[in-house]
Amino acid sequence: MRKGILGLICLILSTFTAVADEWDKAAAAYDAGHYEEALDLMEPLAEGGLIRAQLALGQSYLLGKGVAVDAERAVYWYGLAADQYDPIALFNLAVLTMQGKGTKADPATAIDLFFAAATFEEPNALYELGRIYLTDEYEPADIDLGLQFLASAAQHGHRGASAMLAVVIQEIPEIDQHRIKAALHFQIAINRGCNDLDAAAAQALARLSSHERALYEHNLPASLAIGRQDAAGIQKAKGPCLAPGSLTAGL
Repeated sequence: MRKGILGLICLILSTFTAVADEWDKAAAAYDAGHYEEALDLMEPLAEGGLIRAQLALGQSYLLGKGVAVDAERAVYWYGLAADQYDPIALFNLAVLTMQGKGTKADPATAIDLFFAAATFEEPNALYELGRIYLTDEYEPADIDLGLQFLASAAQHGHRGASAMLAVVIQEIPEIDQHRIKAALHFQIAINRGCNDLDAAAAQALARLSSHERALYEHNLPASLAIGRQDAAGIQKAKGPCLAPGSLTAGL
């Protein structure tokens, strides 16, 4: 019995090693731009349930890397990864379902998928839910709920969430110290790479009284420390931050 168990363990470990080796080859080919070779290696891994391969195939079919653009195939591969509760797949599938790409447009199902991804604290899903609940496009507007989702996304490094928090908070005087908080969120967003907020941030600072400016400067170092999450790769991109979120990378 003991020998049988040890044999099974060795078999499992050797299988994991083989899968890892195949994935490394596929990822290296993908990174080198040899997409067709990479996809040939990835497809059996994806069919075997490897989430990384499923995400990569979803991205490849969506962007046309090594294959013709095929949103339906992208939905298929993202769907397999989403069935395994991968948060990136859940988010990407939600975006495609919201947009009606590769599948029927279904805002209600998309929102359910955003919620599923948000349970894993996926920053982009938290941001999209915040954005949805700050409007009444798909759900009845709920400012408090929207701000909660945005705050959570910002805490997990989403630069766009910090930008939107700044824009929204500065217009809600019922929030304690709303002008200070808005100015801080503008600066956090800029520190994370937002390049469309300089004018808005300057205006937010100009609105502060001398007392508010002192409180802002006192809280600035601690607030900017949040931006150090960028070093862990949470948000490296630079660009405008007040546009809707986009699909996350699948590889």
